[in-house]
Amino acid sequence: MTSNSSIKYEISEQDYLDAQKLAIRNHPRTFTRVVYRVLPYWGLLVGLGAFWVMFAWGFHWDWLMILPLAFTVFALSRPLLCKRAVKAAYRKTRSLHGPRSTAVDEQGISFEGPDFSSQLKWPFFLKFTEDDKSFVMYQTDQMFFCIPKRKLSQQEISTIREAFIQHIPKRK
Repeated sequence: MTSNSSIKYEISEQDYLDAQKLAIRNHPRTFTRVVYRVLPYWGLLVGLGAFWVMFAWGFHWDWLMILPLAFTVFALSRPLLCKRAVKAAYRKTRSLHGPRSTAVDEQGISFEGPDFSSQLKWPFFLKFTEDDKSFVMYQTDQMFFCIPKRKLSQQEISTIREAFIQHIPKRK
């Protein structure tokens, strides 16, 4: 893809949620990936253990049960709270809304939207990853750019993938 040809797309709220999930699943820090995936299961196990102890004691309530039950509520609600926070961030970030275009060339990648335009050179990106729904390019461990595949042709997806493979390290 030359700098004269570009792909046009929009990022929907669902696209942004999908990209956020992909970014976390492939986060550079193992601890972040593990906590995000395992925390709800830990909460479920702790909650089941707390209820089992309460039933084993004959429905005897003990104030010490507050801690494991509070952890259970926290851990089980975490995915819902994260999803809610991501949706709120999407709604508040104007640059994610509206039509946009992206072009790649040997120098880098350019993004253009209704109120912004930027040209980023390839070394700006640390790594990239993709799944069947989107491409995610990491600027830092905490910041990423996404391109949803939802409305892209197979040719556009292949062109972007080839440019990313050639210029950005891929995160498995």
